[in-house]
Amino acid sequence: MYKFAFITILLFLVSCHGHVDFDVASSSSSSNESNDSGTSYTPGLTQNLSGFHMGASWLTGSSGPFSDLTGEDRGFSIHSDPRGGAYLLGFSTSDLVEANANKDLILIRYNADASLDWVKHYGSVTLPNNTAGEAVFSANQTDRAPEMVFDDSDNPIIVVSTQSALYDTLDSLDVALINVNRTNGSIIWGKQYGQSISSANSQDYVISARKSGSKIYIACVTNGAFAGNTHGGNDDVLIIEADLNGNYLTSHQFNTRAVGGAATSNERVYAMEVVSDGLIFSGISANNVWSATGGTTFAAFLVKTNFSYTTQWSYTFGDNAPTGLGINNSGKLYLLNSLEVDSSGNIYAGGYASAGTGGTGLKEDCSAECSVVLSLTSSGASRWLTHFGVTTSASSPFVANTANDQITNIHVTDEGLYFVGYTQDDLFDTKNSTTNTSVTVGKLNKDTGAIIWGDQLGDSKYGSEFLAGSHTSHERPTDLYVFGDRLLVSGWTMNSTSETNQGSRDNFVFSWNKSTGAMDSP
Repeated sequence: MYKFAFITILLFLVSCHGHVDFDVASSSSSSNESNDSGTSYTPGLTQNLSGFHMGASWLTGSSGPFSDLTGEDRGFSIHSDPRGGAYLLGFSTSDLVEANANKDLILIRYNADASLDWVKHYGSVTLPNNTAGEAVFSANQTDRAPEMVFDDSDNPIIVVSTQSALYDTLDSLDVALINVNRTNGSIIWGKQYGQSISSANSQDYVISARKSGSKIYIACVTNGAFAGNTHGGNDDVLIIEADLNGNYLTSHQFNTRAVGGAATSNERVYAMEVVSDGLIFSGISANNVWSATGGTTFAAFLVKTNFSYTTQWSYTFGDNAPTGLGINNSGKLYLLNSLEVDSSGNIYAGGYASAGTGGTGLKEDCSAECSVVLSLTSSGASRWLTHFGVTTSASSPFVANTANDQITNIHVTDEGLYFVGYTQDDLFDTKNSTTNTSVTVGKLNKDTGAIIWGDQLGDSKYGSEFLAGSHTSHERPTDLYVFGDRLLVSGWTMNSTSETNQGSRDNFVFSWNKSTGAMDSP
């Protein structure tokens, strides 16, 4: 019998981070990494780690260090410690260890042997001047976990948006970087891009952060003229560059239509990756800033620029979508909210398409929103597109596809492409309620897009593992990563599993066998 609480997870990390820092000097990966002194380390975990629902047993006096979990705890991002160990980074409105300021950061570190090392709550005491909270305040996307990279000494650098005057006079909603010590989570330094950098009264939403060489690239959505840039109107895509000490270097704001002349723009970036010769990012635009025609409705875009932010290639679905993917109606592709790049430079993007029937769907007909994953080469040439429409979902491992579903995160290894998302109905399992959402997870062939396995936290497979009458509300994933032969998934739930829910939302961490798709049993 499967249980959600205390699931045994075998974690052997095969890469360096939950989100890989890309060194522009080399695209190769290794099981060992060297720090700034040249010492070689084996990243990740060498022993088992138990999965958990961060509920009742995480309170003080049981197996956890917390005194309160009655607020909102909304999912972790997953990161491997380059010197051995792992981090879970999330946020909470609970008084976990100290009084919360609103949405506070929480960072949990595990040793290489999977024992709990420390938990840090950056609340109203530990984080100076924290009066309004820190988190990833993402435009129209509430299920995003905070971002983190590592400095050259392998100390975490947390990258978030803040509503507090932490280290600078608050402009409106500011980008903040917080460097913490890997040994105990204490703050080494903090930087804030407030009025000393930009006094445009702009709200700057952190979406993604990646380290490349000696720089940190931060992808944001801004509604103002950040740091002297021109504001194109409404929301703009903003890329900020910082050094590894958090010092602001420069920024670029995409404020006019890149093809076909100037236009009032309204763009939101949802994912970014840094590669050896530039940046790749995806999002949605109401004015099709990378198309020749423009428009008034939101459309998905996928763009590659060089490090001078000159467009190398771009696609706006509904206008100039890539050919060779079997697309019937590219305007149905609404959002690509997750990006990955493999060791060969191939690009992968996941998201969802709007409903379309009678031959009007993206690639297949679909009565509701349907999940999408596509792949391009590094030069933007088409490889494949998989659409969970009526044809694909008619065969195993699918059960049905009659309600909204979407992919929220993808992760690519040499063995395949792994995805997580959620659905309102039956996808890989039956579901008793169509008003809530349940987590979906699966694996695709990364060279063809063919589905290998899929699973869902539904009622037929896992309903008995929820407390009686509990499986009636929402759960969503926030991150995933492959550790050895296990796929680890983090997220939040409003239900009570075999662990009692302690607030409006609790964090969870579960795992699956990456080859078979079987969820781990104790």
